[in-house]
Amino acid sequence: MACVYAGCGTWFTVRLGKPLVGLNFSKEHLCGNFRYALVRFRENAESIALFGGEPHEEKEFLQRYGAIVKNSFSFLRQNLKLNLWLNFYSNAETLVPALVMAPGFFAGRFKLGIFMQVTSAFNQVHTSLSFFVQSYMTIAHWQAITQRLVAFETFFQEKETSMLESPRIQIAPTTSNSFSAAFKEICLPEGRCLLKNISLGVAPGESILIQGASGVGKSTLLKAMCGLWPYGQGQVDQPEGLALVLCQKPYLPLGTLKEMVSYPSQEVYDDKIIKGCLQEVGLGSLIPLLHERQNWHHSLSLGEQQRLNFARLLLQRPQWIIMDESTSGLDEASEGHLLSLLRAKLPGAGIISIGHRSTLQAFHGRLVVLTACKEGSA
Repeated sequence: MACVYAGCGTWFTVRLGKPLVGLNFSKEHLCGNFRYALVRFRENAESIALFGGEPHEEKEFLQRYGAIVKNSFSFLRQNLKLNLWLNFYSNAETLVPALVMAPGFFAGRFKLGIFMQVTSAFNQVHTSLSFFVQSYMTIAHWQAITQRLVAFETFFQEKETSMLESPRIQIAPTTSNSFSAAFKEICLPEGRCLLKNISLGVAPGESILIQGASGVGKSTLLKAMCGLWPYGQGQVDQPEGLALVLCQKPYLPLGTLKEMVSYPSQEVYDDKIIKGCLQEVGLGSLIPLLHERQNWHHSLSLGEQQRLNFARLLLQRPQWIIMDESTSGLDEASEGHLLSLLRAKLPGAGIISIGHRSTLQAFHGRLVVLTACKEGSA
């Protein structure tokens, strides 16, 4: 009877508790999405305020939070059912042996001592077999976490398998003193060809400007050259030496202004050198704040952040520089000053630049224009 009772209890516990696994999984998913939306809102608060998009954002947050509340109430209801069953199951274990043995006891087939011994044995056997029932709440939570991790692992394995099976862009270190790339094609993740038959090369001291219509694939080409875009066929030969990539919207890590300028290098630079770099790029007003911690991403305008990028170049003196619309937030006079300064201070650096302005052509030795066609761009 102890085995039968524990078996029935386990079956009923699984039936009542199984929905908790899915609810726990959904809870992690919904709360993660809500936290992501909060962070995204904080990072773009100024743009939202300028657009007057507060009602839309409020509606979006209420929907996300409502989904969390709905999931929580479903979890509480199912949890209540399971707890009621578990309490009944635990309390009924003292009645089951008594009910089973009552007919024999009252018929005089055994005495009270035998009754107590059998009841004690029942409880020991039943307790040993009820571990799964008593621990099901913990097991359900653990199973939800495990399913989430398995889903992550399965996703990455499928991505890795698909990338291994399909042609991809190879990144190869080279002893040559030139940075070169040859692509048969560059594709989007779904397989559509974006660029075809691209061949580029830059030697120390040379500079190339890549232009083309918006959406033709200039930034994708840059990502492929940096090893961040494997979709397609081709090879990039990367020579030795420090390479820095300047994005249109610079990344500013948490820390002091000095750490902003030194990023990503781990070297500790002298304050005097850093102040000189800031002065040359037009950020002399920030010198008194060199050791101050702020949310620099919000404190500095886009133009100031792009000037800070050039200060990084002057400080760290890379051998290879790749720029993606890195002067779009500057006026033409400031853009010309920074590019001239870059060529004067780093005459041996190889530069690959992407930009739309025609004024950029005067600061580069070669021009590559990507033109759209039906099968891609050439």
